[in-house]
Amino acid sequence: MRGILWATTLVVGALTAAGEDAPGPATDEDAPTPTVEEILKAEPEESEVMTTRCIGRRLYRNSWIIDPTTLLFSGRRDQYWVNTLRRPCLRDVFRRQVKNFISRSSMHLCERDEVEFLDPGGLIQTGPRCRLGRFQEISADQAQLLRRRGGLK
Repeated sequence: MRGILWATTLVVGALTAAGEDAPGPATDEDAPTPTVEEILKAEPEESEVMTTRCIGRRLYRNSWIIDPTTLLFSGRRDQYWVNTLRRPCLRDVFRRQVKNFISRSSMHLCERDEVEFLDPGGLIQTGPRCRLGRFQEISADQAQLLRRRGGLK
């Protein structure tokens, strides 16, 4: 009986001490912005990340630059894909816009196809061309986090 009382006293004492040192509740402003990798790994029900080589050109409607290696595509009915470029090739990423996708197929946008960017400035000049990687379908919540990460609304 003394052992149980002693163990209970230790546990209660430890909880009280931990409560005194614990900071207040964390807010969204205090939380660091998650990385692209953390956002993409955030879906616990997916045991294995599924990627695909191509998406149909009629499936996606918009594309955005998230960071120097990541593009986000949106489609109909809350469909989203993320594409990690095969290598970083954008320096001034937040001043560039996607101009054109150069594809080997008229019906699909695939891994190793190229994306061409507009150079910043008043003239319509093309910037670098980058090769696409594989496409990963993601949830609407993940897409929203990626858009925030990229400074988009």
